Amino acid sequence: MPTSDEIAPPGSLARLWEHDILIRDRLRIWVDEDGKKAGGKLIFWPEKNKSCSMQAIASNISLLKHLATWWCPTQTQPKVPTIRVLKKQAR
Repeated sequence: MPTSDEIAPPGSLARLWEHDILIRDRLRIWVDEDGKKAGGKLIFWPEKNKSCSMQAIASNISLLKHLATWWCPTQTQPKVPTIRVLKKQAR
């Protein structure tokens, strides 16, 4: 069985997410008040068109806070992480 350091190495974005109970709870499957399965997703998109909005940002504040904590110190100029970098961390 892999160790937690192998799954989410120290200093990684995955490690920050792994140790945040709010984010871990999102990934658990649960049943909402209408009896439908919910959860199981890392990112919440509150609108049907799944576009970026203040509501979407507010729904993902924990993820974005950890992303900034991990990414910003590695950059000397404003730059967004690539999807490839983020997918590698999310696995």
